[in-house]
Amino acid sequence: MKYFSKNKFEIINADNQSNLIRVKKDFIKLSKKNGFGGYPKDFMKVSVKDLNLFMKKMNSDMNDITLKVLNSFYKSINKLCGKYIAFQRNPYLRINCPHIDSTATIPHNDFDFGHSPIGFNIWIPLYDVEGKNGIYMLSEIDSLKIYKNFKYNQRLDEFLENKNFSKKKIKFKKNFFKLKFFDGLVFSNKNIHGAISDKNNKPRISLNMHFQSSNAPFGEKGAEFFNFGFFDKKNKIYKSLT
Repeated sequence: MKYFSKNKFEIINADNQSNLIRVKKDFIKLSKKNGFGGYPKDFMKVSVKDLNLFMKKMNSDMNDITLKVLNSFYKSINKLCGKYIAFQRNPYLRINCPHIDSTATIPHNDFDFGHSPIGFNIWIPLYDVEGKNGIYMLSEIDSLKIYKNFKYNQRLDEFLENKNFSKKKIKFKKNFFKLKFFDGLVFSNKNIHGAISDKNNKPRISLNMHFQSSNAPFGEKGAEFFNFGFFDKKNKIYKSLT
């Protein structure tokens, strides 16, 4: 992960593809249980109310998927965190619908959302990303430059659109990633990222979850939503300690 050491984000490939296929099958099964087919086309005309209810049900039903997600990318996670980790109990489900602007994510870093400053996030598309329907990412260096001038007197997206910001000669360039299924984007909680509504493509379905080394200070605001695990070197998987 040489690129990660400089920018604090990197596109990685699944180390256990069959494991990630099981994650996708589990998602589709749970999706059907909760009223939707589980494919991008099934969310093209969904209402805000129905989507909110579906997301609520899914985000409480996916606890059995968590370790499968981590173990699909175990090599990279092991390099970042070592043998002992703290990890989110349930992955977050994200469905970015072009017809619902609120499903896009404003620019932010996860530290501002209460996550550990020394933790990481892994973002995984369950279907190939089309157009600009994935997420964009800034390097940690560029992110820190922006936050150096940010006064927290407004939302970050408002600050980035302000004329005074452009005068400081800090470029806010949206680098979109066209990830395929079997790819993941791992990044520091200090990197600015977000998403837009790409009106020209189908809804995007993805999972993401936070993790960090459990040997480092635990800086999570929602610590009760995390479990602890260890790496079983013989079987090349992370297992829960609880």
